[in-house]
Order: sequence, then structure tokens, then C-alpha cells
Amino acid sequence: MTAPRRPSIRVVSTTLLVMVLSGASGVAGTSAAASGADVDATLPSARDVAAAEAEAADRARTVVAVRTDMALADQRFRSSSIAAAVAAEAFNTARWQLSLARQASRAADLAQQIARRRSTISGRPTSRRWCRPTSSRPS
Repeated sequence: MTAPRRPSIRVVSTTLLVMVLSGASGVAGTSAAASGADVDATLPSARDVAAAEAEAADRARTVVAVRTDMALADQRFRSSSIAAAVAAEAFNTARWQLSLARQASRAADLAQQIARRRSTISGRPTSRRWCRPTSSRPS
């Protein structure tokens, strides 16, 4: 099943014209025709037709403007959602890097504590423990 086709602007403007004119004449037009008055009085003049066509064209331009605004708003929404996704990914990366830095800091603190304990046990600083004395070099 295919989707129904949208009516053309001419069909819409003609329909709008008929609706505007029937609403403008309203009940007075039917009562005049029923009372036997001249039927030409209910027919729209060229000025009425031109005014209705101008109003239909204005409304069509309004519809186009609203659709354009909607398309622009949709584009802004898509751009902002992409920017939000990028920002969320950057935030998650920063949190991950922070957790790695905290782990490294804890490891460094533990290494420092171990080094201090070793130096207090041996009675000399850890840095000298790993240095070779210059006098014990083989010749």
C-alpha cells in the first residue's frame, strides 16, 4: 500500500478559498437564496477571489516558514546531540585517566613506604644501598 499523495498548492488554495467564502457568506447566503433573492449576490467578486488567493498564498508561505524553522531546529538538535556525545566521551576518558593516576599514586605511595621501612631496618638510606662503593672496583 502506498502513502496518499499530498494535494498540490492549487488544490489547497482552492479548498481554502471555498472554505473562506462559504464562511464569509455563512447563513446569510443560504437565507438569501432561499428567500428568492438574486443568486449573483452570493457569488464572490474578483476582489474576494484575489483576497482569498492572497490569503492562501500567505498561509502557504507561513507553512513553508514553519517547516524551515522545524528543519533548522532539527539540525541544531542533531548538532547539539553530537556535541553532547563528544563531551560525554571526553568526560568518561578523563574519569578513566583519573582512576589510572590514582592507582599510580597509590602504587608510588606504597613503594615509598616500603623503601622507608627498608631503610629503617638496615639503618642506612635506601639510595646508598644500591650504590657501589668506588674503592671496591676491580682494576
